[in-house]
Formats: sequence, C-alpha cells, structure tokens
Amino acid sequence: EFDQPKEALCRRRDSSTFQAELTSRHLYDKEGKPNGIVMVYRDITERKKMEEALREHTEHLGRLVQERTKKIEELQRQKSAMEKLAATGQMAARVAHEINNPLAGIKNAFTLIRRDIPPDSKYGSYVELIKKEIDRIAGIIQQMYKTYSPKAGRPNHFNLATTISDVCRLLTPKAKQHNLLIETQMPEETVSLFQPEGELNQILYNLILNAIQASHSGEKIKVSLEKKGQSVAIRVSDSGRGISPENLNKIFEPFFTTKKTGAQGGLGLGLAVSQNLAQAMGGSISVDSAENRGATFTLTLPITCRTEMGKKEMANV
Repeated sequence: EFDQPKEALCRRRDSSTFQAELTSRHLYDKEGKPNGIVMVYRDITERKKMEEALREHTEHLGRLVQERTKKIEELQRQKSAMEKLAATGQMAARVAHEINNPLAGIKNAFTLIRRDIPPDSKYGSYVELIKKEIDRIAGIIQQMYKTYSPKAGRPNHFNLATTISDVCRLLTPKAKQHNLLIETQMPEETVSLFQPEGELNQILYNLILNAIQASHSGEKIKVSLEKKGQSVAIRVSDSGRGISPENLNKIFEPFFTTKKTGAQGGLGLGLAVSQNLAQAMGGSISVDSAENRGATFTLTLPITCRTEMGKKEMANV
C-alpha cells in the first residue's frame, strides 16, 4: 500500500515551481527485504488555486453574514427604539395636553391676582417666582409638543453664513460668562439656503449652547460651514468633556441628559428636538466624540427644502 500522501513544493527543469502531492510505496524482494521504492508526484497547482479561491469566498461570505447580521440587529434596535418612542410620544403628548389646559387656567387666574399685588409687597418676590415657574412649565410642554410632533415651518431664502453668525453673536455673552471664545469659519462663496430659517436658528442655538455647557474655561468653540454639492454641513466643535461610548447612542433620545436639572435646564429635549427638526427639514445631525476629547456635532441639510410645503413654495417662486 502507498503511504499517506504528502504535499511538497517541487521544482521543474526550467526552475519554475509547482505544488505537488507525493505518495510513495516501498518494494520488497521474495525474502521480504526492501529493495526499492516507488514515488508518484501529482501536480495539484489547480486544486490549490481552487482551494484558495474557495477559502477566500468562504471568508467573504462570512464577512457578508456578519455585516448583514449587524444591519439586522441595528434595524431591530431602531425598530424597537421607534416603537418605544411612538408609545412614549403618545403618552407624553397626552400628558402635555392634559397639563396645558389647567395650566392655561392657572396662568389666567394668576395674571388677575398679580394685578392686585403691589410691586413693593412682601409677596412681590414670590409673585415673580410663580410667574417664572409657570413660564418654565409652559416651555417644557411646548418642547414636548415639538419633540413628538416636529413640523418644519415655511421655508424662505436666506444667507446661511449670516444666520450662523447671528446665532453665534446671540450666544457670545453666554460664552464670555464661561471665558469661552466662539470662532467661526465660513466659505468665501455665498451659500444660500431655502429652508425654514427659524427652525435652523433653534437647532444651531441648541448645538452651540450644548458646546458652551460642555467646555472648560479658556477653550474655543468652532463653528464651520461647508457646502457639499446640493447640501451643506454645519459643524459645531468643542474640546470639552466629550461623550462616553455608552451614552453616544442615547444622546438623541428624548429626556436623556447627563446635565443636572436646574438653571441650565437638563430636561434632555434639546438634542431630540433638534434632530427631529433636522429630519423634518430633510437632513440629520451626527456626532463624533470620545470621552474627555470633546465633541463635533454635524448638521447636514439639503440646500432646498424637500418637504411638501417647501415644494409648494418653490413652485410659487
């Protein structure tokens, strides 16, 4: 019988090499003594090529399976999040509606009572506190409505760089309070947008305010604008505390916040409202961040509003 085959790299007379399968068999004389050996070489180059191709194909299929599995898991996660958001939204909208009605009554009654309380009354400070808290509750309810019923307003033509600069100027006093500098980088060419300017102002305000609250004294906040074909990218970058990996996928969820409740808000609706408004305008907000390495939020928007209202407005231009 032949021995188990072995593979070897063999050389031809022309010095070229090839993969071979070697089998051998010992020969014996009549007395049972070995007197020779038979060796058979078989060229297996093509078989090796097929095996390598099969291995690469198998690895490729494995990678595809992993990618598809990740996509399916991500879609399932998104579906679960959307179902959770829808259920939460229905409940939040109903709660907001139920609170809004009695709050309107309280506000009207308080307005009447307030008229009869002299400014120098010992209750004067309480009057202002009550008004402030009523307004705060009304603001929270309004934010809840915007979070779960985002609707982009009427679009208009405007110079995007001017709008960005206006929002930065509006927040400059706040930045100075924290010893921060807001630095803008705008392209030389004029970038005109046909979008709801009011909603864009709100998104930019939220993003820059978040950067201010996340930054350390003496740092810079950079706001840049870049035009990419038929879309624009507005980036707000800070060098602050950054976002931990476990929180990175949660920051756009309603009511998620790492801030303390109080004077700075901390309700956890700012980014959720901003993302929903951006999506209603045909765009999105993405984030690139690492803990203690700052964060960059990128708002991407089409130059022309893609909503039904935007199409109607364009048709009338």
